[in-house]
Amino acid sequence: MALLLRPVLTAITVSWRRELSGAVPVSVSQAQILYALSPGPAHISQLARANGITGPSATVMVGRMEAAGLVQRRSDPNDGRSVLVELTASGQALLAEVSTTRAELLRARLETLSREDLATLALAIPALEHLQSAWERPGGAPIATRRG
Repeated sequence: MALLLRPVLTAITVSWRRELSGAVPVSVSQAQILYALSPGPAHISQLARANGITGPSATVMVGRMEAAGLVQRRSDPNDGRSVLVELTASGQALLAEVSTTRAELLRARLETLSREDLATLALAIPALEHLQSAWERPGGAPIATRRG
């Protein structure tokens, strides 16, 4: 099953990222940071883990987003040595735009499918949700690490 599913999921992901990158005014990686901050403030290390990037890369990305007025840093009230990153009003507005655009792009692709294919996809959603949740252990730690 993995040999059949992997290339399809990879192709969908690559196509989705390419189309999204041309449709919104931020990179896909920056959009992921916006999504990661939507529940509330987070430490840069949490943003790095959530996006599969290094701490220094997340710091650079947050710096660019801060310069663009999308996020702001503030002291962590629970740990004065630590900094939290949160969305600004502009960041929240852009997140809403990105969310709408993502939904529109997916809807447009779904409209190309037959009723039978849509029904099959609907039946597969619970299994895909289980697959996604199996990707992480409690606490968000990955099951497997990348080697290379």
